[in-house]
Amino acid sequence: MKLKKLISPNLKRALNQLLVLSINFIGFIGVFLIIYSIIVALSGITWPVLENIATTFTIYATLIGTLIVAASIYFPLNTRPPDSLSKIFSAPIVILAVIITFFSIWVLHYKPTVYLINGFAILAISRSLFRLISR
Repeated sequence: MKLKKLISPNLKRALNQLLVLSINFIGFIGVFLIIYSIIVALSGITWPVLENIATTFTIYATLIGTLIVAASIYFPLNTRPPDSLSKIFSAPIVILAVIITFFSIWVLHYKPTVYLINGFAILAISRSLFRLISR
C-alpha cells in the first residue's frame, strides 16, 4: 500500500503547514543574520553569545538546506509558479541587497562577515525549498 493512501487529508495539510512554517523560519533567520552583519559592520560591536549560536545554526541550516534542495530532484515534479508577493516584493529586495553587498565589497572594500554570506545562503535555500511544496 502506498504511503500517500495512509495519510489523511487533514494530516497532509498539517504537515504541509509545518513545512511552510519551517521554511519561513529558516528564511527569517537568514534575514536576521544579514541585519546582524550590517549592525556589526557599522558599529564594530559583536555579541559573543549570538556569535556562538549563529555559527552553529548557519553550519547546520546551510548543510541541511543544501541537502534537501539537492535531494529534491528525486521528489515529484512541482511546477509551482512564483507568488506575486515574491515577484513584487521579496525578490527585488534580495536582489538589491546582493547588489549593495557587492558594491560594498568591490568599491568600499568591505570584508563581509561569514554571517552575512551564510545569511544570504540560508535565505536563498529557504526560498528554493518552497518549490518542494505542491499547491
